[in-house]
Amino acid sequence: MKKKVFIGLTEISGYYRNLANGLKQQGYEVTYITYNTHIFKYGGETTNGIIKLYKYCATKRLHTPKVRVISKILWIISDVIMSVMLFIWALFTHQIFIFGFATSFNAQGRDLFFLRLFQKIVISNIGHGSEARPTYLDGGYLNAAGEHPTADEIYKIDSLKVKRLKRIEQYSSHVIGAPFTAHFLKKPFVIANIIGLPMNSVIQKIRITDKQNPAVPIRILHGPSNPQAKGTYEIRTVIQKLKKEGYHINYVELQNRPHHEVLNELEQCDFVIDQLYSDTPLAGLGTEAAFYGKPTIIGGYLWDDFKEIMPEQFIAPSVTCSPEDIYSKAKWLIENPDLRISLGEKAKLFVQKNWRSDLVAQSYIRIIKNEWPLEWYADPYKVKNIFGAGLKKELVENIVRNIIEKYGIAGLHLSIKPKLEKMFEQFIKVN
Repeated sequence: MKKKVFIGLTEISGYYRNLANGLKQQGYEVTYITYNTHIFKYGGETTNGIIKLYKYCATKRLHTPKVRVISKILWIISDVIMSVMLFIWALFTHQIFIFGFATSFNAQGRDLFFLRLFQKIVISNIGHGSEARPTYLDGGYLNAAGEHPTADEIYKIDSLKVKRLKRIEQYSSHVIGAPFTAHFLKKPFVIANIIGLPMNSVIQKIRITDKQNPAVPIRILHGPSNPQAKGTYEIRTVIQKLKKEGYHINYVELQNRPHHEVLNELEQCDFVIDQLYSDTPLAGLGTEAAFYGKPTIIGGYLWDDFKEIMPEQFIAPSVTCSPEDIYSKAKWLIENPDLRISLGEKAKLFVQKNWRSDLVAQSYIRIIKNEWPLEWYADPYKVKNIFGAGLKKELVENIVRNIIEKYGIAGLHLSIKPKLEKMFEQFIKVN
């Protein structure tokens, strides 16, 4: 009899819903829940009496304004009580726990100790991005005005993040991480990029622009979760420049839209411009685009380093480039429809061969059974990323310089990795 799996308590681009579906296809009984309803409405969550009450209290806590002090306190207490009840129920009814984005039943991760005590298998996936990435390298913290937290705020956030990650490493059976966000990690981890992004692959039809008809506009899709971090304003400038040069473009930009609307636009588009400052060659939107046979342009500073870390067969196909080359790559895809279609088909073949929900679920099963190959492992002491994601180099320099001036090099929380500290010091001196 296969062990029962608990998946939660957050959702990232449909990852955990799809993983739950994949494990179910492999014959596992799965409970999948999230702390609150996702804005993209992925759906597919498990429901029963205790889960309904837990989510109700969590929602009330989130949406009760602080000015209603008594109500807020009561809902916080109710939420804590229900979290404990949910944990106790899950503890005695499940044998395997898969947590995403550094979450678990307790905000500080103290429940992980008890899961370890009861000999549960715990897989913690901290390879999505901001949950492990140093805040001083994370554009996800940029506000609408493009402002990043102060040095004091960053130091506090990362102090808590280091403690949280330490607890995850200590009590999890297995940790899945990303090579370029492993700055604070001490133990080897399974590379998230090798496991892949689980995606449902039922595609009804594929639209391909009539390349012989110049009257048909090229449809370009961009879907920023955070416009500042994704380089949306620069991407808009690129599109306007191409239009002024006479290219017939239908530019579609989606933000905070339901998932089914995103899928509809992926079906209609010719290619995707994902972001300017990424640390992974194919993120959630690009992966979904690949299942539709559409290529993705993605900018970043780390592509040569990424190829040194990742075995070639595990690198997802995309059009990678420096942030400054987004314009030339977009123009290249517009002018070469045969190449555009070929790149899309290459990406589609890769994700269908490696990242279908059932295949990613099989990789998780290998981890559960301790049967994965050594090439899936990464050494956190080999991380060389000093640019992060979602930030221009110049902004990274300013942020890091401010922290070092305020707290010294210790402010980066990298004392266990002196080589990486020196890289940051050299970066500041050179720039």
